[in-house]
Formats: sequence, structure tokens, C-alpha cells
Amino acid sequence: MFPAIRAARAAADPRLGDGAVRSDAGRRAAPAGRISADERHALAIRQSLRWAQRAAREGDYDRALAWLRMVEYVEGRLGEQWRRAREGWTAAWAAQVAEQHRRQPGRR
Repeated sequence: MFPAIRAARAAADPRLGDGAVRSDAGRRAAPAGRISADERHALAIRQSLRWAQRAAREGDYDRALAWLRMVEYVEGRLGEQWRRAREGWTAAWAAQVAEQHRRQPGRR
């Protein structure tokens, strides 16, 4: 730091003489610090389910099913609504795979 700038800062606030202030006094916790681990877990699961829905809406059933598998692995089971969604998405994914297989060059 240039000496003139350092001197001007020190004149404005004596704590700035060395160019840095490291005071944690009065500092608020980060937003994530105020959320309990259980709440963060619930938010992560809810966001994962949103990503699953979005992937399915975009026609990426493989990705949607992967999100559901992750949630099921972490939570131990899926709710009824998500089990029904998985059945529908699995059927849609199978139809996509069959269509892609049928469209491959050299296939009859």
C-alpha cells in the first residue's frame, strides 16, 4: 500500500494504521449459521425434489430419476407422491430409450 494512502487511512481511523481491521465484535452470523442442521437437511431434500421435477418437466427422466434415487438413499424412502412420480417417470424414460433405440441408424 502506498504510504500516503496508509497515512490518510490512519488519520481517519487509528485502527487502520497497518491497513487492515480484524474485529469480529458486533459481527452477525452468516445466514446459514442461523439455520439448524435439520433445517438445512430439509431444505436440501426439498431442493433436490424440485430439481427432479424440473428435470422431468424438461424431459430428462434419467436425471429426474437420479435425483429421486439420491433422496431415497438419504431419506430411506420416498413419500407416496414421489413414488407415483417415479413410476410415471420410469415409464416415460423407458419409452424414450425405446424410441432412441428404434431411431439408431442401421436398425430396422
